[in-house]
Amino acid sequence: MKCHLSLRRLNGKRLASDRCDVRHRLVDFRLTAADGYRVAHAQCCLGGSEVAVLWEPVLIRVDATSFVFQGFEKTAEQTVAQEWLVQPYVAGGLS
Repeated sequence: MKCHLSLRRLNGKRLASDRCDVRHRLVDFRLTAADGYRVAHAQCCLGGSEVAVLWEPVLIRVDATSFVFQGFEKTAEQTVAQEWLVQPYVAGGLS
């Protein structure tokens, strides 16, 4: 599914809403399984590079315009909490 993605944490620490690490990046969002875990992948629609990976995603909020997932991301040294704000893509702009 195409959507706009904002990462809500950096190195496990929550960012202020005006400091999202990736703001409204258009990605292809998909859920898979790897090594016995559920995994959410966000791949850039403009170039195909992987933007982010969320391990064991849990849907914690749904409203009329967005979804919020919490899970874990792997960094070079550790595994930290991560939160994604996902807004469905609507041709012509954000809904």
